[in-house]
Amino acid sequence: SGTVTLAGAVPGSLPSLLTGSVVGLELGDVVGVLQGDTAAMAGLASLDFRLGGTRTMPTLRGSASLTGPILGDVRAPLIRAAFDYDNRSLRSLITFWRTGDPVLEVDLTLPFDLALEAREERKLPGQIAITAQADSVDLAVFEAFTPSIRNSLGTMALDLRASGTWDDPRLDGTLALLGAQARLPALGVTYGNVEGRARFSGDSLILDSLGMRSDGGSLTATGSIRFEELTKPVLDLRIAAREFLVMDVPNYLKLRPDLDVTLRGPLMQPVLRGLGTLTGSVLYFADLVSKDIVDLEDPAYIDLVDTLALRKQRLGAAFQSRFLDSLRIEDLRFRLGQDVWLRSSEANVQLEGSVTIDKLRKNYRLAGTFNAPRGTYTLRIPYLPARDFDVEGGTVSYFGSPDLNAELDLRARHVARMVDGDEVPIVARIEGTILVPRLTLSSPGRNLPERDLLAILMFGRPDFQLGGRESAQVNSTVRSMLAGAVSGELERLVGIDMFEFRPGFIEDNQGSSLTQLLAGFQLSRRFFVTFNAGFCLGGASAGPAFSRNNLGGSLEYRLSRDFRIQVSAEPVGTCQANPTVTLLPRRYQFGGDLLWEREY
Repeated sequence: SGTVTLAGAVPGSLPSLLTGSVVGLELGDVVGVLQGDTAAMAGLASLDFRLGGTRTMPTLRGSASLTGPILGDVRAPLIRAAFDYDNRSLRSLITFWRTGDPVLEVDLTLPFDLALEAREERKLPGQIAITAQADSVDLAVFEAFTPSIRNSLGTMALDLRASGTWDDPRLDGTLALLGAQARLPALGVTYGNVEGRARFSGDSLILDSLGMRSDGGSLTATGSIRFEELTKPVLDLRIAAREFLVMDVPNYLKLRPDLDVTLRGPLMQPVLRGLGTLTGSVLYFADLVSKDIVDLEDPAYIDLVDTLALRKQRLGAAFQSRFLDSLRIEDLRFRLGQDVWLRSSEANVQLEGSVTIDKLRKNYRLAGTFNAPRGTYTLRIPYLPARDFDVEGGTVSYFGSPDLNAELDLRARHVARMVDGDEVPIVARIEGTILVPRLTLSSPGRNLPERDLLAILMFGRPDFQLGGRESAQVNSTVRSMLAGAVSGELERLVGIDMFEFRPGFIEDNQGSSLTQLLAGFQLSRRFFVTFNAGFCLGGASAGPAFSRNNLGGSLEYRLSRDFRIQVSAEPVGTCQANPTVTLLPRRYQFGGDLLWEREY
């Protein structure tokens, strides 16, 4: 429904005049015509302008407004601007409005080259003049700029005057925060009692004081932000925190540190160094059932992920901002104080010790060893009550690997009661790594195989005293535990894109189903191939252990995000205990599928 009107001629080598007006133009429509990301920009634009002069020395005058603009993660209030450009100097008055009241006014004069031809550098030598004023602005206005802040209280006062040049700015004025409070939903915390005062002096913003509280803890910051160039701020901050709740995201991380750190460097590439102590913190890790975490913004998944839906649902960089992604951490040493726990749905382990943290871009590295003096571990068995083990000790060791994969060595004890009243102590040993843990069972002073210990845990008596169905359930549980360990370990060691171990099941001596090994490989961005081999386990009556007739495979081609084609070949039948059946020729089934995926 927007209209665009143009009249005249575009300035060239001879002076010309072009006038234009834009009324109610939806920016998202413009981006869509240009085949851009329509979720990254939105808002209604209005514009009136007069473009004159020549291509190399144009003149420009007019006014513009943006209603409800969205620029990436920024959601600004109403913006109005008047501008006048002549003799390579841009003068503009920009006003930010909220609910009918101006909240921030910026008056600027900048030496700038708006020539209608290519330029290596648009910023020109000459004097700049910038004035920005905001008097007792309600901080709730910042909720309109970003979805990362909610429930804002308090006021801000700003009085800024800038002069000098692009490369050597001169600043003067003050900035103050009074009675501020804000909730950060992405971090799950509320920062309150925020009081801060800063002054502009020379080429820097000097932070005289900044204090805040979170869940009984406190944080203070001092230092400066120096503007080497007007558009290139450099941080030099010192931060001290005492039991300050930085983050409390369920099933992810609860972080309450004591800190003495420095934050120095360019705004978009700062470096964090210093010392810290963790108290009252919780770290969550992958369960024994492994989980894969995929970066949805990785270019490798551009054909698989609907980036438009990603932005609309705020699943992109809202949780971790671009600033945090660019933050570099060097030799940040943390000691674990009281009440620090490592948790999953299966384990809750207290940690003691120290660790050194380094980070470059999105890659974290941890080095150090944690002791585990106490805790609990829950062994979950399908269709049966869980069994709780008490952690007696162990270690969790990080060796600086980029995948944050720690080496586990935990010991936990459970006393199982037999059906005849006897008590059997069972020790669970969790070894391996966080990504590929291994669980083994033993009983001190008793020479019992792991299968019998698992049967005692499940049914209160050893395996040889169980019936056929109960024994088959123990067998199934043992194979499932083995499958997870084997699959994860081979994926890591061999470098296979996907590996699965699917154990067959034996029940009442009636034969078994195929035990399958599957390996998958990503051939290209669109092709994925899977091979599988079947084995008959369960004795001679189940037929030959391996046969070429048990080989299969599939090939998948992705046409687009929504459509893919898959062709496959699989053997018909399973391992049979009946000799007359196993003599029948094996047959294959061939299939082809056109798959359409759509989310609503």
